[in-house]
Amino acid sequence: MPFAHHLALQLVDPRGRANRRDFLHAAIALFALQCLCLAGIALFDPQAQGLWLLPVNLAFAYMACAATSRRLHDLGHSAWWMPAAVAIWVVVGFVTAFGLALILGHHALAPGEPGFLLTFACLLAAPLAGALWLHLTPGDGGSNQFGPPPGNSHGPERSQLLGGARLVPAE
Repeated sequence: MPFAHHLALQLVDPRGRANRRDFLHAAIALFALQCLCLAGIALFDPQAQGLWLLPVNLAFAYMACAATSRRLHDLGHSAWWMPAAVAIWVVVGFVTAFGLALILGHHALAPGEPGFLLTFACLLAAPLAGALWLHLTPGDGGSNQFGPPPGNSHGPERSQLLGGARLVPAE
């Protein structure tokens, strides 16, 4: 399977598994695509913001979730870990901000103030730790409930996409 086709599958199909290399390729591709997209938008409308950008951001969020789902599957975990992690992250963020506002006063959370910077750092710590875990942890060596391990053939679902329809002839 050509590399570009395999990479596209990583970004649109949350089923199957992705090893660390595939996940890194997906992360680099998403970053590059987002930079190109934002540069194009800025070129045509430098003042673009708000709801106009929502579809673009939702598309990138879906692609990131698809790639992360595949990586979690390779680690033997369900993709339902993502909404659970986000919920915990939001609660911790609110507790951190509320606690700092109670201790230091609400003015300490104004942009540029130490409380704001501390809250921001706390909010970035968990996603950074999660990203490092996803990129550095080896996947399951053998098959698991999400399929066989990804191999040099660029993934187990070479001939399947969208409900099992055969898109590439079996070898």
